Amino acid sequence: IHDIGKVILELYFHRDFSRALKASRAGKTPLYEKERKIWGVDHTDIGAWLAEKWQLPKRLVDVIHNHHNVQAESDDQTLVAVVHLSNTLAKVADIGFSGDRVVFDLKNNPAWKILEQATPEMGEFDLARFTFELDERVAQARDFLRIARR
Repeated sequence: IHDIGKVILELYFHRDFSRALKASRAGKTPLYEKERKIWGVDHTDIGAWLAEKWQLPKRLVDVIHNHHNVQAESDDQTLVAVVHLSNTLAKVADIGFSGDRVVFDLKNNPAWKILEQATPEMGEFDLARFTFELDERVAQARDFLRIARR
């Protein structure tokens, strides 16, 4: 649900959204930056607006709005960080396609720092172990579903 704004952009602004996708891929730039250039807002703004209209809990509105900006003020910064890192790890593991393949450094990612503060027992070793296990699980799922790695 964190990317629900992309659905709105695709449904109602297909031509411009396709242009943003192509520009993002060509420039190796995050999609949300191209969206901002075209509309002055991005899928996080649109998704948060929609979530408010649907009267979803404020913490979900915050996650939708801040999942690319984890340092923004939020009622649940840990949840925002978890969604941000999950989104990033899905890209690293090549699970689906969110519009761009831009991956920021996990080790120095502000979201990881937020999680380290929220859970001091986690450390760099846990990140390495987690990403290794994620790769293994994704490979198993791909084998099971007979999906070739891109």
